[in-house]
Amino acid sequence: SFLPIAHTFERFVTWVILHYGANIRYSQFPIVEIPKDFARAKPTTIPMVPRLLNKFYPLCKGIYEK
Repeated sequence: SFLPIAHTFERFVTWVILHYGANIRYSQFPIVEIPKDFARAKPTTIPMVPRLLNKFYPLCKGIYEK
């Protein structure tokens, strides 16, 4: 997870994940480290808000084009 815990969506997702007994891994910042965290964690789902998708897309695109 990389949204601030105070973010409403993050609180909801955290509650649902813990309710069903899944694991939560928290990511490091800055945002350029997030793809490395995803590679290590191999997440099944990644809850994300649109604003972060816009920041994250160029990073992913650059990694996959190499």
